[in-house]
Amino acid sequence: MSTKAQVHFQLLPVELVHKIFDYLNAEAIVFSMRLVCKQLYSIVNAYNRYELDFRYISKSDLPLLARIIDPDAIISLKLSKTEKERSIRSLLKHFHTDFTRLQSLALFNLYDRDLKIIQNRIMKCPLKTFSIFNELWNVRKTEAYISNILLHKDLSKIEVKLDYDSITLIDWPMSCGLKHVIINNCSSATIYTILNHSPNLGTLVITDNYFENFEETITNDKQFNSVISLSLAISANIAMENIRSLLSCLPCLAHLRLISKTLSSDDSLFDGSEWEDLITAKVTLLKKFEFSFFGDLSAYNGSVTPKSMINSFQTLFWLQTKQWIVKCEDGPDNLQSWTFHIYSIPIFIDEFHYPSPVFRVVHSTLNTDVRCEKVTVDTNRLILYLTKMMSESTLELVSTIVRVQYCDSES
Repeated sequence: MSTKAQVHFQLLPVELVHKIFDYLNAEAIVFSMRLVCKQLYSIVNAYNRYELDFRYISKSDLPLLARIIDPDAIISLKLSKTEKERSIRSLLKHFHTDFTRLQSLALFNLYDRDLKIIQNRIMKCPLKTFSIFNELWNVRKTEAYISNILLHKDLSKIEVKLDYDSITLIDWPMSCGLKHVIINNCSSATIYTILNHSPNLGTLVITDNYFENFEETITNDKQFNSVISLSLAISANIAMENIRSLLSCLPCLAHLRLISKTLSSDDSLFDGSEWEDLITAKVTLLKKFEFSFFGDLSAYNGSVTPKSMINSFQTLFWLQTKQWIVKCEDGPDNLQSWTFHIYSIPIFIDEFHYPSPVFRVVHSTLNTDVRCEKVTVDTNRLILYLTKMMSESTLELVSTIVRVQYCDSES
């Protein structure tokens, strides 16, 4: 049996084996696969698509790893100073030549001196993807470093997670080749700057936006026809007029995601007919619309209910033309403020509680019993309340499919 398997493995093309290596970390390839047999030893030595994540490489393994792997074979680096004695200079000193084929670079919580070292060694690399995540204070030159990175002619994707002031100070070149931008703590003025300076931009993701007076930010009737996907997570009170002004600039939009993190006071956000008019007038190519809004029923003095809101999303436009499903939840009776949550399916939310200690599904645009509906959730963090889940009534309430990166539980 083993002999037969070995014969079949020997027949695999080297390119296919290298494709398998793409899903393994560098330590597994060098310290495990390379030592299996002479054939794999040779195949590993010819591999040239290493992705090194310094956050998880042990200090003892690094020197040997650097001696075996040619820097020209490294296409991706993730750099983080996770130990006090481990400076970026000491990490990179093991590689005696530059990373001439480096295409992706991700930086985590680095200081000014670290950024300067990286800039001297990596600025000439043909970067296509760049990410920086920095929660440190008083890192004064981060925005200047990002501004220099933006000058790379091959750069097509950037992800930035910094404090609000640093992002505001980034100097965007007059015309950069970015196609994909992910950024947080971003003002409406910064959004317009990114759009105005990125003629090839296709996807824009804002993870924490203060959506203030966007209509005042727009200085002309310029349209950005390259943008086909927009995702906004909004921390301030959102108004339909601001959304209308933004969508007026994006006539070719095919995917729109709007996630509100606070209570919204604009009635138009909860009216399906308002959205239908806006979409048919401004973004006629829209194929996928995902949203999540919160409101306060007590502000309507009984004139609006979850049922009346969901009725506006049960037209031919929503159910047949677009086939977009909408749900509405309200809070329990003991809440002084009757908070409600109206959202599209699947749910896209950073943190998902199940079963929800606050909300319960009461109405849906589907005609089926809500107790039989299946809810799909895309989330980064899942919190499970195990005691509540053990009750039979809770288990019957909803069948949930969750795509999650991190899971926590509470009894």
